[in-house]
This record gives sequence, structure tokens and C-alpha cells, in this order.
Amino acid sequence: MLTNTSHTGEFGWGSSYGSASSGRPRRGRAGYSNRGRYADRGGSRHKLRPDNVPNVTLHPLGDLIATIDNAALDQALITGIGAPRITDCQYIASYNWLNEKEPTISVPGKPPLWTPLNIPRRLKADSGNYFRDPNAARFPRYPTEPAVRTLLQAEPEFSLSSVDVFACGSTMGSLLRFVRRIDKPFRFVVEVVNKTVFFVRTENSPDEVIEGVKGYGHTFPENYTTWENEVKGSQTHQRMIRYQFGGFHYIVRFECDGYLKDGNSPLTKPSNDGDITTLLEASTISQQSSTKDDLTIKKSGSMVPQDSVFDLKTRSGRFNKQIDMDEQIPTLWVKQIPNFIAAYHDGAGLFERNNIQVRNVKKEIQEWETENEAALKRLAALVRKIVDFAQANSEHRIDVYSPSTDCLKIHKKVDGASRVLPPSLRAKWESVDSCDKDRDHDHPNEDNHRKAPYLSDSESDTGYGENGVELDEYHGEDFNFNIDGDDQGEPDYTGCLEHVCGYCGRCTY
Repeated sequence: MLTNTSHTGEFGWGSSYGSASSGRPRRGRAGYSNRGRYADRGGSRHKLRPDNVPNVTLHPLGDLIATIDNAALDQALITGIGAPRITDCQYIASYNWLNEKEPTISVPGKPPLWTPLNIPRRLKADSGNYFRDPNAARFPRYPTEPAVRTLLQAEPEFSLSSVDVFACGSTMGSLLRFVRRIDKPFRFVVEVVNKTVFFVRTENSPDEVIEGVKGYGHTFPENYTTWENEVKGSQTHQRMIRYQFGGFHYIVRFECDGYLKDGNSPLTKPSNDGDITTLLEASTISQQSSTKDDLTIKKSGSMVPQDSVFDLKTRSGRFNKQIDMDEQIPTLWVKQIPNFIAAYHDGAGLFERNNIQVRNVKKEIQEWETENEAALKRLAALVRKIVDFAQANSEHRIDVYSPSTDCLKIHKKVDGASRVLPPSLRAKWESVDSCDKDRDHDHPNEDNHRKAPYLSDSESDTGYGENGVELDEYHGEDFNFNIDGDDQGEPDYTGCLEHVCGYCGRCTY
């Protein structure tokens, strides 16, 4: 357990300060972090800067398939349906992006360690360029490839067919904001590979940077956390967790701000130990500089348990305005991060010890999950509908686009767009036997899998809970989706509904 010394901070919210250190090497992030999207890393804003809006002129959308709003999703909110909760959350793999000329990651990597200053000093304000999406910026052709290769190497026996949805904190966060009716336009690509549906983050450009960076949301972690010796030269730590939600098995990748060492020890010894060597021996590790289209994977770091990681935000305490945890908890829920650091400065970059607060917010996350049951039911229904459209599409690819509050559009993917995985990696994922033993255990047959209920704490993924309801009963016409027709002569499965025609490919609307 984390040992905290609690006292009342100047800005309310009882403070707890971790162990201090000084005279250590600073970690470099310049140019390769997607953090600090908003000034001072404060709460999300409901009005977005123009640069953060998807540019559908630069990247046109395909034909419109359907339009979804929350009123349609609300039809799933009926008496007797199980409470949608995240269950069975487990850390499975991680990697660090290294600051090298060619695309290079270290596996399993390690988050930066929380190492607050012994004596506070005034920090310089943020400056420079910071990428919105470090995975796309570092590996633009296949941004999801590093995560998949890391997973396959860290867990060679992992059952790929057990994964229903492979997403990231950004895509899941966008959908969660949509069902909570928060105005933030977004767009992402959905592609089916075998039985898995990938949600892939999409920016206007792979190397798009955050405009108007100010505050201390980057210089604070650069000074108050440290990349340890085994992961020196890292730029960002990316983690993957798996959990169940709404009847689906998810893998969610996200960036981690750091970890707390007090009371928490690594799951394994550093990478020079034989355990890590064994972990990665099945893969071919390139020790040479790779070309731009190749990914170099190095062995370094050590695994850190999920209950040790934290997210952080900074804000000016000049006007005694606290960070709104109601805006932070949803992100922590998606990523299942149990610790949060709130750091307040004096308006000019000085963070006094009693104004840096370290808290375990697991209880608050659980309470938020209970209080937001209606929105989470809509989220579960929305993900299921997106999965249905992607699986029914003849190309198994769609664009998800939300231009405004309460308007989400499903489009065909335009021809010529890149795939989620390179051919060799895609072939490996597709080669998984659909009758995989683990899959059979979790989902006795595909029909039952598609009709999986929401899961509550008392429910099992092997059957319907006491309050389980087949969500398919509320698909299609009952959901009142606006589904556009297709002028093409070939069969189009996107207009079909499983319980109406069994995906005949000839439905018209």
C-alpha cells in the first residue's frame, strides 16, 4: 500500500506527498508526448480549438451508412438489464518509445518514477512541440503495430481470438464523451481482423502537434518524475490492459504518466534477469538502426503493476480553482488507473510541497461507475453497434465520425486507405483458429457471443446473469437508427440486421 502523509493543502483536497529526491537525470519528452492537450493539463473543455477538429476535407469520408444519437441508444436502458461495469481488469503488456533516430521501442519498458523535488524551485513554462499521438508520430504507417508486436512477444501464448475489441484510451474516451453528451468532435477508423475489431485513433496528420502549448503540464513531470537507468532515453510509456465490459473482451492501450514506488514492487526483476530474456526469446530483436518502415524492439525495463500507475494534472492555484475530478474520473475509468496527482502552482511555476496532492481514487472511480450507469449502458450499446456495422461491412472497415454533440455517423472507408496492421502481422492474427479453446470457453458459439449481456459484478462471461438481457432485442428498427442505403449493385451487408434477415446482403432502406 502507498504510504501517504496527509494534511490539508492550500487549495483544499487533502494533500499527500511522495518520497523526494534530487540531483537525478531529467527525463526528456520534448516532441514526443501527447500530454498537455489543454493548458496546465486541467479538465477537458467543452469548446474545442479549431485545430483539434477532424478535417473531413483533407481526409474525405466514404458513403454514409448510418447516423446514431443518444436517443436511440437510450432504448437499451430498460428495467432488468445488468449494470455495465468493467470487470476482470489485468495488465498484459507494455512498451516505451525510445528517443532514437529510427522507430525503436523497449519491452516491457517502464513508466517514469514519481520523484518529487526535495526543495521546490520555479519551473520554466512549457515550450516546444508535442505530438498529439506519439504512436502515429513515431510509426505513422501502422500506429497499432508496436502494441500488437509487444503483446505477441510479451505473451506468446495469448489467445488472440479472445479479443473482441482492441482500442485505445483516445477512442474509448471519445465514445464515452459522446454518450455523456460532451461536445468534442472526433473521428477514428474501425477495422475487423479475424474476430477482433480494432478502433484506431485518427488525427488530421500523424505528426500533428498540440497548438498553443502553455502552462507547466510538461515541465512539471520532466522535473518531478524520472526515467530510471533501465529505461533511460524513453519518451513515453504505453500500457495495455484487458478487461470485460458490456459483454465484450477488450484490450485498451494508453499512455501512462508514471508510477508510485512506495509500497509497490515491480512484478519482475530488471531486464538483465533471465526472466525477461525468456519472455522475449521467441522474437527476433533487431539491435541495429532500422529503416523508417521497420520497428526496432529492445529488451529493457521491468513490469509495473497497474495499481502503482498514476495520471497527473497541473493547474494554477492563483485563483483557488481546483481541478474538477468529475472531468478526470471518466478517463481514469477507461484506463483503470487508480492513482491521481494534482499539482497546483503559484501562477508562475512554483509548486509548493503542500500543493501537490497524491491520491488513490479507486473508490471514487467505482462510485462514478455506479452513478453513471445510464451513460455506460449507452456506451456498451454504442460499441456493440459499431462492432456490428464493421463486421457486416463487405470490406470490414468503417469510419466513425462525430462532428457535434449527439451526432455520430458511420461511413464506409474510402478506397486506398492504409490497413490497421502490416500484411505479415495481419496474417498472424487471422491465422488464429476460430475454434480456439479459450474462445470456446468464453463464448460457446458465435451467436451467444454476439448476444452477450452486460456484465455486473455478480455475472459470469459464460452465460446470462440473473438480470441479463439480449441486447440484440434492441438493435435495428427498435433502436430507430437512420441507416442510409447503398447504390452499389453488389450485396451490401451494412444495411442488414442480424435478427431481421441474418445479414442477407440485399436489404434496402
